[in-house]
Amino acid sequence: LEPHYVTTDDGFILTLHRIPCSRSESAARASGSVAPHQSPSKPQSAKPAVLIWHGFLMCSEIWVCQPVMEKNLAFVLAEAGYDVWLGNTRGNKYSSKHLKYKRGEEAYWDFSMDTLALFDMPAAVNYIIKTAGVPTLSYIGFSQGTAQGFSSLSLKRDLNKKVNIFIALAPATKPKGLENKFINSLISAHPEVIYLLFGRKVLLSSTHFWSSILSPRTYAAVIDACMWFLFGWTSQCIDHKNIVYRHLYSYTSVKTVVHWFQIMRVKRFQMYDENPTMIANASTGHVVPRYPTEHIQTPVALFYGGKDTLPDTQYIIRNSPTPVFCLQVLEYEHLSFIWGTHQTKLLFPPLLGLLHSHSPFQRKLPLTVPWISYEEIRATVERGSGVQTEDGRVVFDGTVSVKDYHEGVRGIAHVVSVTGWGEKKVERRASVALDKEELGQLSKLERPSSVMLIYPECKNAEEGEEEAEDGVVTFKRMRRRSPSRDKFIE
Repeated sequence: LEPHYVTTDDGFILTLHRIPCSRSESAARASGSVAPHQSPSKPQSAKPAVLIWHGFLMCSEIWVCQPVMEKNLAFVLAEAGYDVWLGNTRGNKYSSKHLKYKRGEEAYWDFSMDTLALFDMPAAVNYIIKTAGVPTLSYIGFSQGTAQGFSSLSLKRDLNKKVNIFIALAPATKPKGLENKFINSLISAHPEVIYLLFGRKVLLSSTHFWSSILSPRTYAAVIDACMWFLFGWTSQCIDHKNIVYRHLYSYTSVKTVVHWFQIMRVKRFQMYDENPTMIANASTGHVVPRYPTEHIQTPVALFYGGKDTLPDTQYIIRNSPTPVFCLQVLEYEHLSFIWGTHQTKLLFPPLLGLLHSHSPFQRKLPLTVPWISYEEIRATVERGSGVQTEDGRVVFDGTVSVKDYHEGVRGIAHVVSVTGWGEKKVERRASVALDKEELGQLSKLERPSSVMLIYPECKNAEEGEEEAEDGVVTFKRMRRRSPSRDKFIE
């Protein structure tokens, strides 16, 4: 990762982490294939740029912390050929410097989402466009990163010309509230009570202490318990909790969380209220402006979870321009969109398709990686593109499910020299049809040789796709599955 430093107009120094090239390109540069005069931070030719922004109480580490490379969105986009930039919100572990204030001063922590929208995102976008030499970039936000996108694009009209698509993962503009009704009613009644509990500086500063003394398993169990207590999430669709949860927390201001509870209290996506009333929506001498999200001109794509109790997706659709894409992942909760099961099948294919269709660089086929096929990209984009009714409205009812990759799967196994497999013993380079039970038997082999599994909806061909008379599809380039490890390799 390359660190880049951006100074906002109000004095914060933000850190952007850049992944400018894939592993093969990096190896080529290390071996001397890149001209000596060329800067390693600049690709040989301009690539489409993508800015990815984390959520509340997080940092850029969430996009690169999973132990399997193919499950990290940032690495997948870099391998596909994108110039990837990871944002860091002011105050967190990577964006902790200010030109005037120190972290111990109250003025340092005097920021809400208004500040993120007016200063952080515009500064990052302008810097990336200038540094990468691209006309526009794509923006992917998660949770509060989506709220930052909606608010910034609605307030900064010129930003709409610089962002070619805004992809919102688990979008949050008007949260429904906490699942724990007692705490929700207590805080929503008067959000400023949070100042009495946590002060006016940093929020939950002791979290790093507890993460350092608790074992990874115990810490993960504590986080899961908190998620269930506050939001009712079971966290069943999250992989590698003992690892990824260690990267979950980073610093932010107490004022930011007060801003969120003000939004929940008045039930609209509005700016921070400096003079709130004791009674919600009571008549006062001032009007708190709402973020004018209906003025956003950048195409918006929404991904939301069927079991995510936090965001109000219908509110977003009603108060924003009609999205170009909207897809529901039935089993996903909030955090599943960064660390969820089967992201490589449920999220990454449509993301690659959306980035391709709005890229300033005209290409016939979308940029992708060997383990995600063009057919997967096309099929998943179609699911979330909506259906136009007779009266001209667009209805979004596209869904995908984790169960699609667990149950009822029947595929083709291209097997090379497998022995000791019951009645299914096959000859060298034979293709056989397998049902779910047989796929399970295949995965239990102790010493198989080059087993390649191709599912009907997950074909993986780069070029030269051919279909034999017996209906078996063969490919010039395929992926191989190592049954002893739950991942695909070339």
